[in-house]
Amino acid sequence: DEKDNVSADHSGKARAALGALVNAGADVRTIRVYPIHHDKVIIADQQTVEFGSYNYSDAAAHKNSENVLVNWGNPKLADVYLKHFQRNYAQAAAYNQDY
Repeated sequence: DEKDNVSADHSGKARAALGALVNAGADVRTIRVYPIHHDKVIIADQQTVEFGSYNYSDAAAHKNSENVLVNWGNPKLADVYLKHFQRNYAQAAAYNQDY
């Protein structure tokens, strides 16, 4: 979400990470529509979905109690999550490194 990762990022760490992704060629977007954008989903090959509480961080990997579910070979589920992603993507704006 835009708030936690840009406007309220007082340390600059989140903006630095977003900038590094942009510089590496990633399509980075931020969203203001929701107070917290808390989705953690990977949609691969239009038929595999990974979702859960995992934040893809060192703390999640080594300290926290987390959960992740990977559902392979389920194109119907992948389609549901892809539509959710596409809706949010359309509501988001390209990240501006000059913020």
